[in-house]
Amino acid sequence: MRTEIEKEYLIKAVDSLRRELIVISREFKILTANQYTTEKRRNNVVGMLCHKALYNLETPCKDCPISAVIETGKPFARKRDMQLLNPEKQISCLPVFCNGEIEALVMVDYDLSQLSKLEDQLKRSNAFLINMLQSAVDGVIAADMTGKIFIFNDAAAEITGHSVNEALSHLNIRDIYPEGGAYDVMKELRS
Repeated sequence: MRTEIEKEYLIKAVDSLRRELIVISREFKILTANQYTTEKRRNNVVGMLCHKALYNLETPCKDCPISAVIETGKPFARKRDMQLLNPEKQISCLPVFCNGEIEALVMVDYDLSQLSKLEDQLKRSNAFLINMLQSAVDGVIAADMTGKIFIFNDAAAEITGHSVNEALSHLNIRDIYPEGGAYDVMKELRS
């Protein structure tokens, strides 16, 4: 059992989220919501039916995440908010179990626009690094702990005589080094 202080901190943590977090009954009634939800919606949605409070619908939403979770007993995520047709919003719904039965559901929204911006930055950074590695005059080879090669530039291909495609798809780093050489290099890298 949680202490009163633990419960208080948990409520403060939930209220500090800048995401809508709503607890909903199996009958689609909103049981509670975090402070952000109340501020965003400019009214207290507690006690209302979720489809009415969130989308002003008289019946549950098409492709309702709550229905999906009740049916499967597993978490459900929808890539975008179908009711608002907002491609930058994802809805996740999680079951809350009590004695092996779904007692309620937690619905959380995620703003995907920030994630999209981060993905774009990552793609640009990766493209820059790939171009830099490919234009290097020195051979650059990188492998994971099992020896699978995941970076092999054109200079490495010239030096080793293996094609880039061959190295990335078939070769193990141990195939590149002379007998025992890969082991010695790995040992040095780990130290």
